[in-house]
Amino acid sequence: MKEKKNKITFIIATKNDSLNLLKTLKSIEKVFKRKNYELIIKDADSTDKPDKILKKIKNITYYTSKKDEGIYDAWNYSMQYVATEYVSFLGAGDKINPNYKKFFDFCVLKKKSNFYYCKANLIGTKIIIGKKTNKKLWPFIMPIVHVGGIFKSNFLKKNNYNAALKISGDYEVFLRTKETINICFYDRICIQMKPGGISQNPKMTVLKINEMFISIRKNYNIVLALLYYLLNMMIIFFKKRK
Repeated sequence: MKEKKNKITFIIATKNDSLNLLKTLKSIEKVFKRKNYELIIKDADSTDKPDKILKKIKNITYYTSKKDEGIYDAWNYSMQYVATEYVSFLGAGDKINPNYKKFFDFCVLKKKSNFYYCKANLIGTKIIIGKKTNKKLWPFIMPIVHVGGIFKSNFLKKNNYNAALKISGDYEVFLRTKETINICFYDRICIQMKPGGISQNPKMTVLKINEMFISIRKNYNIVLALLYYLLNMMIIFFKKRK
């Protein structure tokens, strides 16, 4: 398959969230004016099948509705259908703003990096996330916004997500590729991010820490992994004491 240069594919994995999916798709259509992008929709066998909604949307190159083993499994599956030079992942309810087109143009001009990310605003709040990262501070501090981040497709096809993880697969792929990933930060708010994702769920905090412990142990060493684990468990303990 010949790679389509200077074009981007948006992969959206969703389940039972058709109305928010439509908001995301409309934001892409508004910003890109139906040019230089493609869409891949991976639905996890939703009860509210998005088929009717998707009939009104242009630029969909692949859509399927069938069960998967979670978000990272859905993303890995979708990657085989990516034919563009760049790829990005959005969730149903996330929206891109006009800055995103400038962000993408910046990526095309920059060329040398294989991952680019920007700032995001959590919808309904004044919270802004995303700062310039420093690999020397990994794995303890990683202010990268994965949502809407732009990968070189060929890089991600060689380094797919760990589908065994449920929350921290995006974090893990950065740790695993720390020697080869070349990251570039775009200091503008380009994403309106839907809050309330699984990684932001307080009930999932312990699972998230456990997954990160495994990732750090595998990609760094047991000492750093234990330090990370103990620090975060202490934070949980003192929060409960308040």
